[in-house]
Amino acid sequence: MGTPHFGTRASENRPANKKNRGAGNNLRCANGRRSRVGRTCLPFGTLYRNGPIGELRNRGDHERRAPGQSLYQANKIIKFDGCYHGHADGLLVKAGSGIAALGLPDSPGVPPGFARETLVARFNDPASLEGLFDRHGKNIAAVIVEPVCGNMGVIPPAPGFLDAMRKVAHAYGALLIYDEVITGFRVALGGAQQLYKLQPDLTCLGKILGGGLPLAAFGGRREIMNLLAPEGPVYQAGTLSGNPLAVAAGLAVLRLLSRRGTYSALEDLGRKMEEGYRAVLRQYGIHGTVNRVGSMMTVFFGVDRVQSAADARRGDCAQFARYFHGMLRRGVYWPPSQFEAAFVSLSHLEKDIAKTLQAFSAWAREERRR
Repeated sequence: MGTPHFGTRASENRPANKKNRGAGNNLRCANGRRSRVGRTCLPFGTLYRNGPIGELRNRGDHERRAPGQSLYQANKIIKFDGCYHGHADGLLVKAGSGIAALGLPDSPGVPPGFARETLVARFNDPASLEGLFDRHGKNIAAVIVEPVCGNMGVIPPAPGFLDAMRKVAHAYGALLIYDEVITGFRVALGGAQQLYKLQPDLTCLGKILGGGLPLAAFGGRREIMNLLAPEGPVYQAGTLSGNPLAVAAGLAVLRLLSRRGTYSALEDLGRKMEEGYRAVLRQYGIHGTVNRVGSMMTVFFGVDRVQSAADARRGDCAQFARYFHGMLRRGVYWPPSQFEAAFVSLSHLEKDIAKTLQAFSAWAREERRR
């Protein structure tokens, strides 16, 4: 299906005069301000997780010139162990989400040629990324990452990691893609890139973007997006692209999110949840830790800290299963996998946080007696 243009194609967005040439697009947030994530036209589609597929196809046609080198095409991409970017063949290697929860092989049914073009680095480990560029530099087209991991549990970027990633990618002429399907409009109105004050070359959006209906989009620098047909050679199409019902729902949600105080309220609820969970872990002597960014949170059992997929896999999944069922019996439906994120939403009230903490405390007391 892909994610083709909706509303404003690249050719329609071209500046009308020389004075405006090189300016960004005319997309604006619901409050009338220019979109923080839309630096060119955004193609809209109907698949939650297919944005990265179009982005990577786009990148493959983006010729570039490095000092002392002729034009060439790069075929390899770098992803991070535990990050999940949808059902694109090359991105199912070392993926998170349900693949991690079910313990499935990396890429059954995926032709070996696809898997060979995917390189895997360790999240929060700049040296592993630099090593891949040292070995494959000119053949790397792009780096794709969840700037805040949400598919191996919540794992925030270590200080300086995202900036180091940007610098090494651009040093080799590779593009940097942020998969903000989870973090977009969730950790800030402008996503993780606003929160950490960094701009990728391409951004993938979904989930919140559709207001509960299936909708996805990706966007980036104009010279990259102009490679999409009909302006360029990269074809994109979809049966339900730009579905008016999904777009209307998404616009309604963005108007709500643009209200003053929205994200400070979410941060306050998330902080109270995190602090309460940490207090219960200490009170009952349960070995574990809590990771949180804004309204995203995961509790890990059996480990002191989690900064990578390898750390997350060392957690006690059996204890997490007991926790999940214990919370469910007490009326709290937590995500049923250690490798998924829990979210606080605008529908939650302080009484909901209090109920969750009471349920967790009751479970912890029961767990200590085992």
